[in-house]
Amino acid sequence: MPQETPLTTKQLAEVLKVPESLILSFRDQGLLPPAANVQPDGADDPPRYIRSEVVRALRQNPESMDAIRRAMRQ
Repeated sequence: MPQETPLTTKQLAEVLKVPESLILSFRDQGLLPPAANVQPDGADDPPRYIRSEVVRALRQNPESMDAIRRAMRQ
């Protein structure tokens, strides 16, 4: 299985077809898995997340899935 490229919150929002503000809200609520930055010395790099891990984490929270569904309908 090929390794996934870690994505920024903006890229995650584009892939999941939801506003970035929703992804940031999930992050602030502690619903996203730990960031998986590619370079350990990349302190200035924005946090990056593995898409499949994010989806798995959000699926465990019914409220987050409802918010995603509402955002996708808009």
